[in-house]
Amino acid sequence: FSSMITDIAGPETCNTYNMLKLTKSLFQTSENLSYIDYYERALYNHILSSQHPVQGGFVYYTPMRPQHYRVYSQSQLCMWCCVGSGMENHGKYGELIYSHTANDVFVNLFIPSRLSWLSKGVILSQQTHFPDEETTQLIVEQAKGDFFAINIRYPNWVERDALKININGKEIPVDAKPDTYINLRRRWKKGDKINITLPMRVTTEGLPDGSNYVAFLHGPIVLAAKTDTTDLYKIFGDGEQFAGYRARGRMFSLDSMPVLKSSESNLADYLKPVNGKPQTFKATDLISPDTYKDLELIPFYKLHDARYIIY
Repeated sequence: FSSMITDIAGPETCNTYNMLKLTKSLFQTSENLSYIDYYERALYNHILSSQHPVQGGFVYYTPMRPQHYRVYSQSQLCMWCCVGSGMENHGKYGELIYSHTANDVFVNLFIPSRLSWLSKGVILSQQTHFPDEETTQLIVEQAKGDFFAINIRYPNWVERDALKININGKEIPVDAKPDTYINLRRRWKKGDKINITLPMRVTTEGLPDGSNYVAFLHGPIVLAAKTDTTDLYKIFGDGEQFAGYRARGRMFSLDSMPVLKSSESNLADYLKPVNGKPQTFKATDLISPDTYKDLELIPFYKLHDARYIIY
C-alpha cells in the first residue's frame, strides 16, 4: 500500500466501475448495508471526481502521491478504457438510491431524485443538498393509502443516537443503530414529508498496511488539499495510447510535503470548519511547516486542475 503513495499511477477508474457493479449485486443478494457504505464512498470520492467539470474529460489514474495531479482525456484524442466506462459511470447515479421488496421501499442514498413505484402506485421524491448540507427531505407525491414501510438507511458514518427524523413536523424516536434501516411503517398519504438530519463528523483513516499516512473524511466524503498548479504537464491527455493518461509532470519529493505534527491520537479534532464554505476545513495547529498552515481541506471530488494532497 505504501507504493500507492510513491507511484504516479494510483487507482484506476475502471476498477471502481467494476467494483460498483459487484457491490450492487452483493447488496441485492445479501441486503448487507456495509455494501451500500462502500458504494456511497466509491461513488462520491472516486467516480464523481473522475470527470472534469468543465472540459468533460475522464480520468484514468487518480494518483495518491502527495502533490501530484490527474490527467483528463480529450474527446478527439483519447479513447482509454476509463473513457468508455467513464461515460457509463455518470449515468448510473440513480441506480441504487432506492430498492424495494414486494411491499416496502428502502432509501439507500441521499441524492436528489424521484421514484415512481408503478406496481404500488407510489411516487416518492427526495430533495437534498447532501453532502454540502446534513439533511434530506422525502415527499410522498402519490400514494393509494396502503400500509407500507419507507425504510431509511442509518449510515455507519452517523454516530448512534445522532440521526433525527420528523414526519410532517413531528419528531419521532429513532431506535435503530448505524448500518441498519429505520423502519417507518404507516398508511402513507399524498403530501407526507419526512425530514432527516444526518450529522456528519470528521474522522481519520489510515492505509491498510499501518504505515504512517492518514486521510481525513467528513462523513463519507474524503477531504483533500489543493497545494499548487506548478508544472501540470499535459493535464489534458494527448493521443499517446499507453502513456497519455499518466501524469508525467515533475514529481515533488515526499520529504518536502507538509506533515501532521501532533502528539495527540485524535487528529480529527484539529480540523476547524471555515465559515461560509460548506465542507471546508483548516488545521492550522496541526500542519507543518508554517508555509502550509493555511491549506484548506475540501471534498476531493470538488478539486480539479491542481496538485493535491489526500494522505
